[in-house]
Amino acid sequence: MFRFKREQRVVNLAGVRMGGQPGELASVLCGTIFYQGHKIVEDEEKGIFDRTAAERLICRQAELSEETGCPSILHIYARSSEAFSRYLDFTEKIWSGPFIIDSADPATRMAAAAMLSELGYADRAIYNSISLATDPEDGIEGVFIRMLRFDLPDSGNRRITFEASSESDGKAIYRLIERVIEKKGLPMSIVTVAKAKLKLEFAGVDGKKGKTLTFEISTPDRCTLKDDPPDQIARKYIERWGFVVG
Repeated sequence: MFRFKREQRVVNLAGVRMGGQPGELASVLCGTIFYQGHKIVEDEEKGIFDRTAAERLICRQAELSEETGCPSILHIYARSSEAFSRYLDFTEKIWSGPFIIDSADPATRMAAAAMLSELGYADRAIYNSISLATDPEDGIEGVFIRMLRFDLPDSGNRRITFEASSESDGKAIYRLIERVIEKKGLPMSIVTVAKAKLKLEFAGVDGKKGKTLTFEISTPDRCTLKDDPPDQIARKYIERWGFVVG
C-alpha cells in the first residue's frame, strides 16, 4: 500500500478521527443534504424543506456509518444565510457529529461560519471553500470537467492526464480517475492539478438549442477564456470557485 514519505497528521473533529497514512483510519462518509435541486427542498432561499424526509436521510447516514464502521460527517449546503439558519436549527437537534458548511455564495459561507461561532459549534464544523454551483439567472444547466492533468509527487516531471470521452456522462472522468489512480494506491490528496478543461452548458432561449462553452485553465495563470458574454460569465464562476486566473 502507498505510504507518504512525510509525517501525516491525524485530525480529531468532534470525535471523528481522519487523516494519517493510507489505511491507518477508516474512510469518512460525507453525505450532502439541502443541495441545489434537492427534491426535499421547497424554497432554497428561505430554507423551507420536508422535515420528515430530511430526518429520514440524516438517520440513514447514521445507520450506514454504524453498519460499515466508517465515521460520518453531515454536509449542509445552503443557498442563503436565512436558509442555513433554518437548516442548522433543524439538524443540530438530530445530529451530534461534525458537519461541513457549504454554499455557492461566499457571503453565505462567511455568515454561516459566524453563526456557528456564535452558537458554539465552530469546533464541529469544516468550512468548505470550493463549490461548482451557479446562479439560476445565468442560465447554466450544467458544469462538466472534461479533462484533468495531475502532477505526480516525488516523480520528477511525470504527469498523468484524464480526459472523458463521453459528452453526455458528467461523471465519466471521475470513474476513470477512480479506476486508474485509486487502484494503484495513489491517494488523490497528494496529487496536484496542473491543468483542467471545463465545459459550461447554457439553457436554450426561444426554443433554440443552448450554447456550450469549453475552456482550459492551467498553472500558474493561463486561461483560454475571451471577453464574449458567455466567457465573462465563466470568469465570474472560476473566480468564485477559487481558481487562480491571470
